[in-house]
Amino acid sequence: MSTIYRDKKGNILIDFKDGVGDIAVNLILIADLNQAYNSIRDSITVPITENQALALASFALDIGTENFLSSKVLASLNKSMYQNVPHLMAEWVGDGRNERVVRRSELAARRAYEGELFQTPSAVSIQVANGKDNLNFLQQAESLRTLRREYFENLS
Repeated sequence: MSTIYRDKKGNILIDFKDGVGDIAVNLILIADLNQAYNSIRDSITVPITENQALALASFALDIGTENFLSSKVLASLNKSMYQNVPHLMAEWVGDGRNERVVRRSELAARRAYEGELFQTPSAVSIQVANGKDNLNFLQQAESLRTLRREYFENLS
């Protein structure tokens, strides 16, 4: 957790030797997601929801904006093939090492979360985990799946 010091002139010094804390981590993540979205926004030619924008920003941030701009994910999205996007995201789960792809479970979990977020209507109230209640990507994906199912059940 960081410590903030203010001198008599109002100058601020922040000591990060013990880490930055949850608030700073969240602010950095938000800034990174905004930057990633700003880098891809103009390449998206179809209407998208807020949750879809967030999912695409997370995906682009993780795989790199250049990779996103040349991906099947963007091509399919821009053909209004929204239903294909989560499946195409899920293909990005490996590292290419020595000419073979190694599947990484943490990437699969992140893709599952991004796919679920992409499919979740913006009207669904998403609880943000913080502090000691942090959920991993797989748990967040399951939570979104449950919230989305309940949302649609309540519409019936």
